[in-house]
Amino acid sequence: MELEYKLIRSRKRKKTMAIMVNRDGQVVLRVPHEVPLSKIEAFVQQKRAWLSQKITAFKTGSIPPVPDLFLPGKQVLFLGDTYPLCMDRHMDEHAKDALYWNGDAFRVVCREPAAGKILLTRWYVRQAKAFFPGRMAQHAERMGVYPKNLRISSARFRWGSCSTRQCISLSWRLMMAPVAVIDSVMIHELAHLREMNHSSRFWSFVRTYCPEYDRHKRWLNTEGRYLMEF
Repeated sequence: MELEYKLIRSRKRKKTMAIMVNRDGQVVLRVPHEVPLSKIEAFVQQKRAWLSQKITAFKTGSIPPVPDLFLPGKQVLFLGDTYPLCMDRHMDEHAKDALYWNGDAFRVVCREPAAGKILLTRWYVRQAKAFFPGRMAQHAERMGVYPKNLRISSARFRWGSCSTRQCISLSWRLMMAPVAVIDSVMIHELAHLREMNHSSRFWSFVRTYCPEYDRHKRWLNTEGRYLMEF
């Protein structure tokens, strides 16, 4: 049976190809822009057994018995791109758990799956602390609004918030989303510094600085479920 998949070519990717089954059961393949179709088809065939397992699990709602981070072919998101995650288990109780990132793939060395997830979470948080402040400052300058504080949040049910004390909170999970989607959340929360409501004036202000806000919101409504489950 022919396997259908969504192919996304990216000039940002350097060498690796990544394949995943999203939360709608769709197979998504991300590849470097110049990779020939013959190589792509060979890669898909190589992953066919794993894909069949994932698609069957999606349709039946079954939960894999193997800890998720140790499943072959595991992928993770970073700034909207999908990267391979290699999990290596060490048995030395004195050895330190570690995470390595080379720009093309992640490698985690740890004793237990839970430790690997903690390492990856901490890595995302560090990236958020480095990325969010400067990015938000750029939007704030353009919009003419100035928050008093920025907080990195672990919230599972909201991407961001703006308090009456003019403090903006952003979920570190946004580091898995495309930059344009992150921008849309930042602009939404910054707009609350001008309009602490969701009135027509608020939405007009948001769309002045993010004309494609609705498209980014749709991405969060679909793909965002994966981010929140991490």
